[in-house]
Amino acid sequence: MPGTLDVLQHMLDTLKTLEVELENEQSLLCAGRVDAVRLQAATLEKENLLATLRYQEQHRHNTGDQAPYSEDADLSTLWQDIMDLTKRLHDMNQHNGMLLNQHLTRNQGALDTLKSRHGQSLYGPDGQAQSGMITGRKLSI
Repeated sequence: MPGTLDVLQHMLDTLKTLEVELENEQSLLCAGRVDAVRLQAATLEKENLLATLRYQEQHRHNTGDQAPYSEDADLSTLWQDIMDLTKRLHDMNQHNGMLLNQHLTRNQGALDTLKSRHGQSLYGPDGQAQSGMITGRKLSI
């Protein structure tokens, strides 16, 4: 089983990778048009990194040492770096969530405008034409 120093170093490395992923996510959300495929891939990678962190956190608890590791200067410094980076990542994730909500609100507004101008929907949520009578003008020839 790896020691506490190794576990903390792996956690810090994973957090740094997560930081890169959050920066990538933010750049995708700041683009004029969101690339849904790339955003989905970034979200999946973020979820994988968070699962890795949960696994590493479990190993950290299994070492038997207790944070903030004040008895060991190296562990204490590493732990403080983890705490600082975690706070920064939390703030980045909150900001990305706000950006995503702005996109969702804008898209919902566009959909609402289209629905109000066209009355009944021609297409259902599945993208298929809805059955039933579609109102319109009758033309005589």
